Amino acid sequence: HRDLHSFPTRRSSDLVKKLLDIGCGTGHKTVFLSSLFNAEPHGVDVKSWDTGMEQNRSKDLHFSYFNGEKTKYKNNTFDLVVINMVMHHTEKKDEMIKEAYRVLKKGGILYVRDHDALREGDKMLIDIEHILHIQYQKPEAS
Repeated sequence: HRDLHSFPTRRSSDLVKKLLDIGCGTGHKTVFLSSLFNAEPHGVDVKSWDTGMEQNRSKDLHFSYFNGEKTKYKNNTFDLVVINMVMHHTEKKDEMIKEAYRVLKKGGILYVRDHDALREGDKMLIDIEHILHIQYQKPEAS
């Protein structure tokens, strides 16, 4: 949570009432970030990335699946839209950014952070990291 905790909250804490995390996974980081603003947490993710995450998803999150391009939300809904470590997973980066701006309120904040995955070798290493992360998050069978 160190990187999310360093997110600038001084100026924007009173301005952020609703937050959307595109590619939220389990949503625990989404809920943590929204707690910094006392904002209502919403998260979307694609179903194909949900292996083992559903049972670990935060109960405090308003969650829905999306197709990687369009969310269910109306225009101008969110004060803050976060796309954290997601862009390297899609070929449709322009569509994702357009969707983020569509649901973002005028004067809202769009926060995008990602890996530098321009080379195939880097993409492969990132994929391995994700597989290990997903395996680590899976609950043990009882």
